[in-house]
Amino acid sequence: MANTMSKYGSNTNRPLSEIVGLSTDTKPTDSIEGIKIQNGSSFRELDTGKRFLFDAENTTWNEVSSGGGGSTLIEKSISANGIYNASDDSADGYSKVTVDVPSGGHTVIVTTIPNAEVTLTSLDNTYTGTADNTGVLQLTGVAAGTYTVSATYDGAASDTTSIVIANHTVTEDSFATLTISASANTTITVTNGTVTKTLEYTGTPIVQYVSLGTWDLSCTIDDTVISRTVLVDSYTNQDVALAPPSVAIQRYVDFTTNTTTLTGNPSTHPVYMGINRCNVSDNGTINAYYGDAGYVEDGSNGQVMVKIPKFYYKVTPDSNGGLDGVNIRKCTWEISDSADDGFTLHPAFYDASGNEIDYFLYGAFDGVGQRDSTYGTSYNTTSDKLSSVAGSSMLPTNSLTRATARTMATNRGTGWYSAGVKQTMAIQMLMSVEYGFNSQIGIGQGVVSASAAEYAGQTTGNVTSGTQDNKTTPVNWRGIENFWGNIFDWIDGLNINNRVPYFCNSYTFVDDTVTGYTQISFSLPSTNYITALGYDSTNDWVLLPSESSSTSNPTGLIGDYVRSSSGWYVSLLGGSWSGGSNAGAFYWYCDANSSAVVASFGARVMFIPSAV
Repeated sequence: MANTMSKYGSNTNRPLSEIVGLSTDTKPTDSIEGIKIQNGSSFRELDTGKRFLFDAENTTWNEVSSGGGGSTLIEKSISANGIYNASDDSADGYSKVTVDVPSGGHTVIVTTIPNAEVTLTSLDNTYTGTADNTGVLQLTGVAAGTYTVSATYDGAASDTTSIVIANHTVTEDSFATLTISASANTTITVTNGTVTKTLEYTGTPIVQYVSLGTWDLSCTIDDTVISRTVLVDSYTNQDVALAPPSVAIQRYVDFTTNTTTLTGNPSTHPVYMGINRCNVSDNGTINAYYGDAGYVEDGSNGQVMVKIPKFYYKVTPDSNGGLDGVNIRKCTWEISDSADDGFTLHPAFYDASGNEIDYFLYGAFDGVGQRDSTYGTSYNTTSDKLSSVAGSSMLPTNSLTRATARTMATNRGTGWYSAGVKQTMAIQMLMSVEYGFNSQIGIGQGVVSASAAEYAGQTTGNVTSGTQDNKTTPVNWRGIENFWGNIFDWIDGLNINNRVPYFCNSYTFVDDTVTGYTQISFSLPSTNYITALGYDSTNDWVLLPSESSSTSNPTGLIGDYVRSSSGWYVSLLGGSWSGGSNAGAFYWYCDANSSAVVASFGARVMFIPSAV
């Protein structure tokens, strides 16, 4: 509120106050700025235009209409930081009125994406500005009212937010985006008929901001024009892969002759193209992909996860000697990005409510404990968080039970779990179709002959890597480091009772029970070297051994080991730093009880998004 000194008629100067303020302000009845309020002082409400005169005898403010009897007040239009000068008005006796209005109005802080153009609009006012490099814009001097807040970036419009102005902070980052990838380097055209964008794809997914509507994408790969039409009807992200017409990737295996054949090129297939390391916030938001400017692996931009896109699969035992009881002898495994005839969506791609999802996120690294903002090997209690971060001090957390790993993972928030059996077997299937079932021969030995576990982050991005030259070098399959070797990882949702395995029907993982679990139709073999995988016709996605032999065969089609015993047990996978040739993507350790705490037992985190 502001006060002025006024001369009334020919009388001696009297301190009549003229006060300006808002209708929400409490009107003073005694004094203002040390000056006593005299009879006849006025109060003008800037937001309503109403004026009031002070009745000193009754200490009340009475509204005065512009056409009523008595004195007629001068109407003034005053802007922030302005000075108003009125000419004499003999009816009221004012000789001069000067009003100094300090910097006024309200402040609105808008958080959006960096460098977005922001518009704040009401029926009477419009304010605009550009967010800074951190995505923040502060608008000051905003008049009271109801506003619509929106933002635009690169020609794309965001969702809108409605606010009623007081001092206000608002987030407006609900943009529609397309994350675009292709099977080869190419020029991609994106258009909605009005706006056309030309993008250069060089191997890293491109995040493109778009407005709602129908968008056509096209490019040329190997002299083939590839087109996709995408309906954008919500302010969310959609993944778009541009590749030649999909042909299922096939892996045929004949365990009787120790031969295997790959048909198709995984590197140009949409499913394999969509596998990518990324930074993920605790709320599940993907902040950056490997190759983006903001991508880091130290945890400062979120957990380092690997995005596994949904896929459809088919398992076909050979009609001529493909099965020997429950043991697979000859079989074809196939991967597709569409529900072609005979293909089934892998069960890893359902959320906690049973709805189909487009992807899940799997820890890029063996889990590290986090306590507050600090990471450490010894952080393995139920109050800590399970993490996936890299660095020379990021040794895997160990000596924890499966239940503790489960709690540490869920401590990160909704959707976070320790690695589940369905998601783990989805990765086994993808990896085995691409490289065969003997991961040590197909990719590399891994850290299997060392004195201790290695730290996380010694492999590069999405590059599959490994070596046969030594058994101390970490391996990487498309961003997942040390899927075998280095340390055993607890696998949740798989319980074993007297060698009979059961998988969990949901994400309510519990040890030592069959309640809420489904029995697999075959039993695990005794502790030895794996010679066959089992076949469950109802759950043919299951990849567990059904036969073993005392004869080691490290160069065979599987070559891994299995451990099992009578009684209640839980499951681990992969082998540790001393696993040698026993280790691999199919080394199932199924004779550890649920209370086991061993230095070579660790865990890995995963995130399951919600479809709703």
